[in-house]
Amino acid sequence: MRRLPVYLLLDCSESMAGPGIEELQKGVARLIQELESDPQALETAWLSIIAFSGKAEVLLPLSEISTFRIPSLDVRTGTSLGGALRLLVKSIKNDLKRTTSEEKGDLRPLVFLFSDGQPTDSWENACAELKLLDGMKIANFYAFGCGIDADLSVLNRITDIVFTMKDLSPDVWQKLFVWLSASVSAASIAVGADNEDGIPINLPPDLEQKLERVSPKQSESAPRSRVPNQVFLHALCSREKKPYLMRFLKHPEKTIYAAAASHPLKEVEEGAESLLPPVNAKDLYGVPPCPYCEAPGAGACSCGTLFCIDPQNEEVLDAHCPKCGAMGRFGEGGGDLTIQQVQG
Repeated sequence: MRRLPVYLLLDCSESMAGPGIEELQKGVARLIQELESDPQALETAWLSIIAFSGKAEVLLPLSEISTFRIPSLDVRTGTSLGGALRLLVKSIKNDLKRTTSEEKGDLRPLVFLFSDGQPTDSWENACAELKLLDGMKIANFYAFGCGIDADLSVLNRITDIVFTMKDLSPDVWQKLFVWLSASVSAASIAVGADNEDGIPINLPPDLEQKLERVSPKQSESAPRSRVPNQVFLHALCSREKKPYLMRFLKHPEKTIYAAAASHPLKEVEEGAESLLPPVNAKDLYGVPPCPYCEAPGAGACSCGTLFCIDPQNEEVLDAHCPKCGAMGRFGEGGGDLTIQQVQG
């Protein structure tokens, strides 16, 4: 039986923290569940997961569905899309069985890429390598731009099957992965039929209004704004001394960013704060509460560390910085305080 290789390229950058990474994890589980219920897909489909943030890594090498174990997806700084594409090329070259005069090799693979931001590494050469795969062409390469900051023009240079997902509700994620599993199942039927062509790309009615297919011409005619739609800041919980990410969304009519949410982080990479220019505190409106202790405010230490405080609690206004230990009294902010933002 010829195998159907399926590669999942998953963006695990910090901007995916919170609901994004959670729904992606659930989506992969849903994909496996759906494929396990299809005897043809269960027998022929093999899956691999390549995750990318500051660096890319193969979280799970190509494995058959019956032995597939869903790895934990952890968020980190950066979006190493080029690294993910290079690993994809390497994996395809090493994994796939070529057709010989004696037997047919694996079916052409399917690739599903999910990203919510812009690449932070060099990706053009890796993209060129992908298009030059000799005798191992990809059947279909689906790219999904998740959210308001996904660079669709980059995705369109990688593949011509690009969808934009502006609605990131759990219902849309669930329906998307049910559809993807149906696509894999349809492709698995081609194994027995010796069909080397890609599978049809037809969105079901319940997804047509949620996902929009974007052509290269469309992405080129709508250039990205140089003003980012989101600002991300690192902070520490004063009580738990654990890192978290503060997210601010750009106001649609003003040049300010309003507090949106905060997300706990497993770890913070050293040097991540130097990747982008600082943002002025006067351009930030509100403070997202700490995800650990729910403190509603934030203070800044001279060492550059942001950490949570509770302005209503007099006892914590004289506090120690959870990173360097310096002590200071905190009051209402003002002036041109600059804060280092990080790449989501």
